[in-house]
Amino acid sequence: MPKTDAAGTATISLPLGFYQVCETDAPASIVDIAPPFLLTVPMPHEKGWVYDVHAYPKNGETSVTKDIKAQEGFGLGAPVQFPVTNTIPRMEATTWTGYALRDTVDPRLTPNAATTGISSVTVDGVALDSSYYTKTIEGQTITMNFTQAGLDWLNADPSKAGQKIEVVFDTIITEVGNGTITNDADLWVNNPTFDPEGENPPIPSNEVKTYWGNAELIKRATGTTGNQGLLKGAEFEIYAAVDPYAATCDAAVAAGNAISINGTTTFTSNENGVISFPGLFVSDSENPVQNSEYRCYVIREIKAPAGYVLPDNADTAITVTVGQTTTTAHPEIVNTQQEVPELPLTGAAGKVLLTLGGVSAAAIVVGLMLVNRRRTHSA
Repeated sequence: MPKTDAAGTATISLPLGFYQVCETDAPASIVDIAPPFLLTVPMPHEKGWVYDVHAYPKNGETSVTKDIKAQEGFGLGAPVQFPVTNTIPRMEATTWTGYALRDTVDPRLTPNAATTGISSVTVDGVALDSSYYTKTIEGQTITMNFTQAGLDWLNADPSKAGQKIEVVFDTIITEVGNGTITNDADLWVNNPTFDPEGENPPIPSNEVKTYWGNAELIKRATGTTGNQGLLKGAEFEIYAAVDPYAATCDAAVAAGNAISINGTTTFTSNENGVISFPGLFVSDSENPVQNSEYRCYVIREIKAPAGYVLPDNADTAITVTVGQTTTTAHPEIVNTQQEVPELPLTGAAGKVLLTLGGVSAAAIVVGLMLVNRRRTHSA
């Protein structure tokens, strides 16, 4: 027979007879082919005969969907988590021999060893019995693979078809690179050896993206330019903005606590006056604002370099764009040198004032001594 068209229909002319129909090929998303069935041409129907016979064999179809959890940590070293969801397909003609979800992550992401790369496995929102699956990390590949107990659980009750299994892959961002990190996952059904060329090749998910950038600023003394007046030793914190995707970041206001980047929240200008914030979250392809090219942050100076004072407004709004690594988009942050305290009076006038002060003090002391002596004599 010809292949089914977009409407799932295939038509063929047959002579009168008795036939067995077998499905011999199916799209990649089909995990359970229709079992063979019998039909006759014509077929009896309501005390008559039907010569245009319609048959409706059914397949067990599945798909896998990938998402990104809304980002909570905004600096390098923060978790980046990818929920992957699969609806358990109907399996009537086939027995479950393998079920796995696998994610090979970008080299800029490191599988989280603390969770063996998977933070949770649930079925319709309820935690799945941990004896039903294993979690493994091999290089950049994280795998959730059903054990025999899990396969028995699937085979025991066909009504599980339609329930949603969600696996949350858990990684940590360690590098930014060009700022765009893509990710997808694979569903492996009845392919326990993970043979991509086997009878049941993996079913890929959609692709998702997470975007990151860097920030660098220059610290200098007021009134200097170029390589002059660059200040070492100024300390800063960086904060998320109340409105991270405002039309412009010029008026950004700090929100929440200081952001941690690779375990630190304090960043110090180097001998060239450069303050570096390596690796800041910008956006992703799944959460608002999707695929934004920039995000607003606020820099706060918490300690001025030696000999300088903090500016009246220690907060500076900045814009971080995807993959940015230069200082050109950021303002320079300046400090004013501490004022030198006034020196004591010197010269003739100063000497006269100091002399008069000394004489007055001596007269007071002599007076106190005479009063004390008279009191003693009287006693």
